[in-house]
Amino acid sequence: MRVRGGELLVTDGPYLEAKEWIAGFDTLECRDLDEAIEVASKHPMARFGTLELRPFWPLEVDDEGRPVAPAEDAD
Repeated sequence: MRVRGGELLVTDGPYLEAKEWIAGFDTLECRDLDEAIEVASKHPMARFGTLELRPFWPLEVDDEGRPVAPAEDAD
């Protein structure tokens, strides 16, 4: 995602390949992808570069957005 001329531009995949240059990373705690896009669109690099958003920990949340332990598979 990136912001150009005040307009939010979102592209769905493909992800960057390992040969691409990565300047760093930030961790966002967001309820869903829509909230992550909204938060990331305000990051200063969204105006000058491209930000890639990826989930990295599949957490389940309750109705108030608090993490809950994932249910264990029953055999």
